[in-house]
Amino acid sequence: MIKSVRLIESEGLDPYENLALEECLLKTLKTGELIFYLWRNDRTVVIGRNQNCLRECDVNSLEADGGFLARRVSGGGAVYHDAGNLNFSFITSRGDYDERPQNDAIIAAVKSLGVDAERSGRNDFTAAGRKFSGNAYYHGANSLRHGTILVAADVKKLGAYLNAPGGKLETKGIRSVASAVVNLSELNNKIGIVETKAALIRAVADSYAAPVTRIEKDEVDRAEYEACHAKHRSPEWKYGDAPDGGYRISGRFAWGGAEIFLTLNGGVVERCRVYTDALETAPAELLPGALNGVRFTGAELSRAAEKVLEPFAEIRRDIANLLLESCPRGGVLL
Repeated sequence: MIKSVRLIESEGLDPYENLALEECLLKTLKTGELIFYLWRNDRTVVIGRNQNCLRECDVNSLEADGGFLARRVSGGGAVYHDAGNLNFSFITSRGDYDERPQNDAIIAAVKSLGVDAERSGRNDFTAAGRKFSGNAYYHGANSLRHGTILVAADVKKLGAYLNAPGGKLETKGIRSVASAVVNLSELNNKIGIVETKAALIRAVADSYAAPVTRIEKDEVDRAEYEACHAKHRSPEWKYGDAPDGGYRISGRFAWGGAEIFLTLNGGVVERCRVYTDALETAPAELLPGALNGVRFTGAELSRAAEKVLEPFAEIRRDIANLLLESCPRGGVLL
């Protein structure tokens, strides 16, 4: 049960510092508390935990323009952040995790600013039929739900840096991206970052009916923060392992897209890499271990996937069918 709400705001725009602080808070959360974290990044593409950065983002253009590539701990797809985008994080224990008061707070905050908002699907919020907020989730020892709120972001940059997967948008052009999203300031020109922050803080306090106390950055565990900071700015975390050729299998489903790269040795899977924008992170982390060492036949790979993905019924079915249909039925491809 949530007994207290602790609020922390980051004043800096460095994505590696901000994401490190979020992960540090996630690891050092106290029982019975909700940490509500507000933060902004400057010109950053943030990719999901299990995504292939080279497929999701024009990394060369982004970094040549002085931007940053970052990777978060949650699943889901790539997003663009700039100073006109306000990010929020709800951090709780797994036992206290409940999306209902979180959703209520976001909708109430935006409505208090004079904009009618509603939830769309599991991870979006819309106004005037267009998306102003996308959310992602992580569940480990503790739980994290974080998201964006477009206040006055440069939506043209979304199309300039992001590679939109087929099926998500009409085209990969800037026009399609811009038409799918909306800044709150476009709907009410009196809305800015300061007003949005204040509305969210009030709404969270009301939704949880709990006292709100502030946390300062210098109160967090310094050693834990430094470790998280080193991780988030490291090339190993940001860029991940590059696919090394081999056999590529891909598909897009109701829950998201998946790319599976298999390196073969003597007709057996020697190495497997999985990239996905699925909100559920565990399948992409479980699948490589299950497929490594399996003979390269659709039937055997499908069976191995079904076994390890048993807790994830929809993903299990789609991945098993994808492997069965995409790989040789009997012999091996050398």
